Amino acid sequence: MKDASAEEIREDMEMYLKYARVAYVQMLKDVLPSSDYVIDGTKELEEKIEEIKKIILSI
Repeated sequence: MKDASAEEIREDMEMYLKYARVAYVQMLKDVLPSSDYVIDGTKELEEKIEEIKKIILSI
């Protein structure tokens, strides 16, 4: 968002807080506790692939 105006950033943050954050918090309560595995989407692709491979090979 380095090229976004202050107004665009404010609007995006408002939308995040109004919709996306609510969905994220609900997921933490309802989905995450019953999940067998969770892959951190912020990791590099190769790290995610290796983590998934380890999970598959351990089953």
